Amino acid sequence: MSIRGVIFFFSSALLLLIIGMWINVEHDPEWTKYQKKYYKEHALKTEKEYAAATSEKEKESLGKELAFLKKPVYEVKQILLKGIALWSEGGNGDRVDRCMTCHLGINRVDSISEEQPFSSHPRWEVYLKNHPPETFGCVLCHEGQPRAVTDPEKAHGEVKHWLTPMNRGKLAQSSCIKCHEKNIELVGAEELWKGIKLFEELRCFGCHTTEGFGNDEHSIIAPDLTQIGTRVNITWLVEWLMMPKKFRPSTRMPDFILIKKEAVSIATYLWQNSEGFFPEMPREFDEDMIDEGYSIFESVGCLACHSDVEEDGKIHGPNLARIGEVLKYEWMVSWLLDPRAHSPKTSMPDLRLDNESAKLLAAYLTTLTSEGYKEETEEYKWLD
Repeated sequence: MSIRGVIFFFSSALLLLIIGMWINVEHDPEWTKYQKKYYKEHALKTEKEYAAATSEKEKESLGKELAFLKKPVYEVKQILLKGIALWSEGGNGDRVDRCMTCHLGINRVDSISEEQPFSSHPRWEVYLKNHPPETFGCVLCHEGQPRAVTDPEKAHGEVKHWLTPMNRGKLAQSSCIKCHEKNIELVGAEELWKGIKLFEELRCFGCHTTEGFGNDEHSIIAPDLTQIGTRVNITWLVEWLMMPKKFRPSTRMPDFILIKKEAVSIATYLWQNSEGFFPEMPREFDEDMIDEGYSIFESVGCLACHSDVEEDGKIHGPNLARIGEVLKYEWMVSWLLDPRAHSPKTSMPDLRLDNESAKLLAAYLTTLTSEGYKEETEEYKWLD
């Protein structure tokens, strides 16, 4: 067989393999395994209820339900959300929510199973009774990528470049304020209102700007918090709220003697009020990239205002000795490219860096951490 014939043979075989894989995925997509398992468990539960039923009417109802469960229709469950502005008018929107394709039992009062995605929604009587999924969907509170049904990671928006990953656990309460801005002590949003209350009691807005508080530009003496979720690492934020002077002894921020639960509540509130998040960038930095970043750090004049040595008192700008623990890489790149786009009154000059130089400089800055530092993001995954 000639070389051309060999190439043709293997190309054809590869094409057939790809077509076969595509047919298999289309014929038996990922979401069907969840529906099959759900309907199977639902049928077993219904059979027990049917056997225990005493009235003919109850048996008839359960019999019809059982007939469907034994021969169910496997399909994508799709809701066309009406949108906040259109609910009162009864109109439709163009945002699609397919979450219930896998979470079939989410709107049941009683759970078919405690295992996800088969269980009913926690505190159903508080959340779904008043917010039926066929109207509100799931994405309004939980975010994520509601069109995706190919795998859980994509559906939950936990992939690169998706700007709104799923709000897990208590963070979902931060969405309540989208509609219930004036409802203080709202049932179901206890964590959010606890954070707001602490924010008010501790007078955080006396120094910081954040939405709804501290809008007098002449009274603000501390960093703007409207981009806090975009800017800082969540692990650092919670630790900072508990003991600011442990991180920076010279800080003017007082120690409010918060316990961890209170710090997490405030972090929840701040995250909710934060403006849009940057898409994640690759963070695999080799030694050469970091060395190039250090050269830029020395050559563009950073050391005129900053120090990369801890507690160096002879500086004008913030000390950068542990900046890698504080700031997100993506935000650093954006800041270095155009500081005044983030803070019009900043004294930091435009360094006139191109995109590649900003990435290299930010790569070096991420290495400025304390000895033995390890970012423990898993504990706060529901916040990030």
